[in-house]
Amino acid sequence: MDHSSATRAGCPACTPVLDLEEPVKRFQRAPKEQEGRVLPMSKRRGGSHNSRVAIKDMSGSPSDPLSLIKQIDWPLLEHAYGPAEDTPSALSDLLNGPPEAQARALGHLTHAVHHQNSVYTATPPAALYVAAILSDPRTDTLISRERNSPRCPLRQALLDWLESVAGAVGKDTEATWLRFGFSPDASPAFVRTRAIRPVLFDAVSAFFHEADLAVREAAVAAAVPLLDAPELTRHQGDLAPLVRNVLATSSNRIYRAIAKRGLTAWEEEPLVEQGKAPGGHAEPEREPWISGEPPF
Repeated sequence: MDHSSATRAGCPACTPVLDLEEPVKRFQRAPKEQEGRVLPMSKRRGGSHNSRVAIKDMSGSPSDPLSLIKQIDWPLLEHAYGPAEDTPSALSDLLNGPPEAQARALGHLTHAVHHQNSVYTATPPAALYVAAILSDPRTDTLISRERNSPRCPLRQALLDWLESVAGAVGKDTEATWLRFGFSPDASPAFVRTRAIRPVLFDAVSAFFHEADLAVREAAVAAAVPLLDAPELTRHQGDLAPLVRNVLATSSNRIYRAIAKRGLTAWEEEPLVEQGKAPGGHAEPEREPWISGEPPF
């Protein structure tokens, strides 16, 4: 497995940038959004919007991840509460704001751009931006995800967010859509999010051997749903030992649940789970939040 595509840098000016040209081309090729409501939580403001992504000059990769923000016509995209015109400032704050602003920006990603396990037309470009900044030292900042919650590295929180985004377009979610009689292929947001999974995996894989244990486990957990992508399934066997290690040793119950689910789906034999002796019983796992309703 090639982990060299996204390496950490020593200064913001030297932060490596992912090659976004092909993902943007995929955005251009994806079907346009139909008029009306995209997802159940979407609350439109100011009438209907065409979800076309207005791409400026993409002849080469941007020299700064922030330039990706400028290449997207955000008011034409939607998040859970309407046009995504407030998303660019939130994305910028992830790098340029003080810790309090970084925490608020993370909240915007969680509660608007990827609300309750749903993806919106603003989700894929926001995810590409998050992937592009993972290596930036400014994501080392410790932030509180919620008021009075323990602080964690922003990088860990962003990896957790990417895991949730990837899970929202995985095989289990697709099965839920189909069970309710809806085709994910009819949703440009779903199709576009799936199309960028290889780019997200390249970014996430840079942290499989990170010194910070929480970040390392978050990266492995984020990779599990990304490997649902047909073009990435060949990596499942390579990643399985790292996933087994998370299952066997992690103190994070959510990461252990993700690891167990991934190994089961890959038909890989899991090791004994952390806190569970052979033939014994572990404490109940809290699964990551999954909506009981298909986002249609």
